[in-house]
Amino acid sequence: MLTLTTQIPTSLRGQLRAMVKAHPGWPAFLTAKALISASARNADLIEFALAHPALKARIEQTLYTYTAATPRESTAALILIHRIEGLLKAYAARRTAKPRIRVSAISQPV
Repeated sequence: MLTLTTQIPTSLRGQLRAMVKAHPGWPAFLTAKALISASARNADLIEFALAHPALKARIEQTLYTYTAATPRESTAALILIHRIEGLLKAYAARRTAKPRIRVSAISQPV
């Protein structure tokens, strides 16, 4: 359910903004709020969508599809996994045999 406090994922913001900007009532809404389209915040987009049921339904469907497709891990868990994988990779690199080259100097009479 779309509300004024609904979070819009960063990766969907452009798509949702395009949906809202394509609506014929968007310019009048901007004029009434004394905004330009580029400065409209997520809250403005949602406020406009809540006033238009068809647009609201499209946005809710997009958010639902996005939520269903995203992994359940939190951002903190994903960052931790990335760090652990990096540490394991560094450890494995340290454990592999390194090629050694020996150079010996030979002195010759001049």
